[in-house]
Amino acid sequence: PPVAAVARMRPRALGPALLWWSSLRTVASVQSDEYDFNLTASFPDMVQQIVDGDFPNSFYWGERLGPDGRDFGTTFAKVGGCLLHKAEVIAQQWDVSDDSTSSIDSPPSFYANLAFDLAACCTMSSRSAWCVGRLDSAYRRLLRLSRIGGKDFEADEAELAQIFEGVSSAAAELFGELGEEGSYSNRAGLILAACPGSGGLQEACTPQRLENLRRLLTAESEPEALPLDVAEL
Repeated sequence: PPVAAVARMRPRALGPALLWWSSLRTVASVQSDEYDFNLTASFPDMVQQIVDGDFPNSFYWGERLGPDGRDFGTTFAKVGGCLLHKAEVIAQQWDVSDDSTSSIDSPPSFYANLAFDLAACCTMSSRSAWCVGRLDSAYRRLLRLSRIGGKDFEADEAELAQIFEGVSSAAAELFGELGEEGSYSNRAGLILAACPGSGGLQEACTPQRLENLRRLLTAESEPEALPLDVAEL
C-alpha cells in the first residue's frame, strides 16, 4: 500500500500515491509565504474528495501493529491501525530540525502528506463520521503547519507532539470500543502509551516523549542497533 509520509529513519522508495501527490505540489507564490498543497480547508471536504476519487486513497494500517504483529482482522480495526500508523510516522519524524538523516520531504511537504494520509484513514467503514469529527483538530493543525511551518522548528515540533496525542488517543478510543476485536501488538501498545492524554494528572505530550518513543520503537524492531536500558525511558 502507498505510504505518503515515510519515517526518515528508514527511507523507502516512494509509493504511487506519493509520486502522484508530489506532482501536484505547488511552490509558494511570490506574493505569499504560504504553500498550497491542494488540501481543502475543511476536513470533511478533504475526506469526501478522496472517497469520490478526486485523489488517490492512501488508506494504510502499517506493519506489525496488529495482534501478535499480524494483520488486523476487521475494517474497523484497520481504521485504528491507520491512525496508529500516522502516529508512528510522527514519532519517527518529529525532529524536523534534524538534517543528519535522510528525508524525502521538506517540513511543509511532510505536514501536507501527513494531513492527506490522515484524511484517508477516515474514508473506510461506517465509523467515517466519528473519525472525521475526532480527527478534525489534528487535520487543521497539520493544514496550518503545511502552510506556514518550517520556519520555527521548535514550535513545529511542539505542535507535532500535540497532533500525535490527538491521533493516538483517537486510536486508543477506537480500539477500546472494539473489545476483543481491537487487540494489537506490543509495538502498537508502545505508541498508545507514549502520550495517553493531557488533563488531570497527565503531563502534556512533548517532543521529548516522541523521542523516547522513537528510541523504544527502534529497540523493539532492531534491538541490536540501539543498546539501551528501556526502563530508563
